[in-house]
Amino acid sequence: MEAELRQIDFASEALVNLKMYVVLSIGCLVYDSINRTDQFAEYFNEHLLESVADSVENPNPDVANVALAALVALYYVNRKRFNQSWNMVGVLTRLMIKFDLYRRKGVYADIFWTVYNLDKDLSLILDKPSQLPVDSIIEAPVPQDDLTRKFNELYRLENKINNYKLSLKTSRGEDTTVRIISNEIENWRVSVSSLLHVHFFDSTNLQEFTTLVNLNYFYLCIELDELADVKSSQFMLQFLSQYFALTLNEKQKSMVGLSINNLMYYQKLLKVIRYNALNVISDRKSQGYVENLQIVLNLLKYMSSYCDVSVLVSLCQHLSDVRDSDEARATVNTIVAKTTPIPSI
Repeated sequence: MEAELRQIDFASEALVNLKMYVVLSIGCLVYDSINRTDQFAEYFNEHLLESVADSVENPNPDVANVALAALVALYYVNRKRFNQSWNMVGVLTRLMIKFDLYRRKGVYADIFWTVYNLDKDLSLILDKPSQLPVDSIIEAPVPQDDLTRKFNELYRLENKINNYKLSLKTSRGEDTTVRIISNEIENWRVSVSSLLHVHFFDSTNLQEFTTLVNLNYFYLCIELDELADVKSSQFMLQFLSQYFALTLNEKQKSMVGLSINNLMYYQKLLKVIRYNALNVISDRKSQGYVENLQIVLNLLKYMSSYCDVSVLVSLCQHLSDVRDSDEARATVNTIVAKTTPIPSI
């Protein structure tokens, strides 16, 4: 796809194919998110992109529709329209089964694993079942790059946690299962951290990569902790601390590949904040969760100085009510003053 993009002469060509159009729109959304600009509205037609989404579900699809549908799913993620992205993953699942992509090699295997990872991430965030077949029938080779394989393990862990959470709605959970998954998460963090030090020992971004791994680790710990009888506010505290660290570094230097704007960490932050607020409401004696609320508000206050957090304003106001302090209300007033309302999606 990179080769196709390089072949386009933007100075002389008035048209690009649909696949390149969606790729460019995603790149523009990432740029806008990082730089707080609105280039997307100037250069791209949202109605056309919506029609692309409709076109991939035509009655006679071909294998080319799979790559296009995968791009549309990623486009929805960058528009923070996660339910629509999840719906598109459903379309992708049917297409990949139709064309046996879960058994194929080469670029088709790459497309399959991209969709696989997106499905596991979205399903856990949205508390929905995975839409892909069980792992036992997958024959597509896993990418050979060791770091890519490690992050594929992360998505498999997400799937394991999600399946266990959903099964608890119909059966009683076992502490041994939680302990086993918890050990697997810890082993994943240790092994991937070791790989990072091998691959990026001389990189200025080593600390940011490590922080990103820790962010994923503590997010999974939070998801798993929600199943425990005795919960810990420390996982949320650590997640918020890692998120704050990435946010600070992102503002100070260019980290497009690590950006928390062009991934799904924003949605994970929302889920963690809601978990924390619910724990305060259900158990006001839990001082750790109460103290986390002020950290959340301070984080959002900082984020509001350089990115649009308008979708969080109502949540901030709810948090300040739960926190019930003049400091919290003053923080929310600052956030609201810096925020320009945007239409709901």
